[in-house]
Amino acid sequence: PDITEAGQDRAFAPIATVARPTSLGTGQIYAIRFSTDGDKIFFLYSNTDRIYEHALTVNWDITTIVATATTNYYYGGYESNAYDFCFSPDGLHMYVLGTGSDVLRHWTLTSPFSLSTLNLFINIILAQNGMQVQ
Repeated sequence: PDITEAGQDRAFAPIATVARPTSLGTGQIYAIRFSTDGDKIFFLYSNTDRIYEHALTVNWDITTIVATATTNYYYGGYESNAYDFCFSPDGLHMYVLGTGSDVLRHWTLTSPFSLSTLNLFINIILAQNGMQVQ
């Protein structure tokens, strides 16, 4: 490496500049997830309490994101301050966690990684001490 770059944190330098999907507007994206095959990308967007699903025309290549969301899901009725979410490897379960309540929300999906097929399954109450699930 060039000595002029010494001390610079290059770990987070962008590989490519990607246009922000138009459906997200401006605001904070708290989490990004991909489907296991890489043909979809999901954004948890705090300003609207929604998770947006976008198609990728080339799997895993974020420069090929389709600007308009395929669909989105409003979770705000369950969690007012979500900061993370995840899918099961098979895409048939989704979990949302936030600070608005001490509850981990669990949804089932009838079609893998398809937000339009979500059904609320269970609320998992987290203990105050963070050591156990009640």
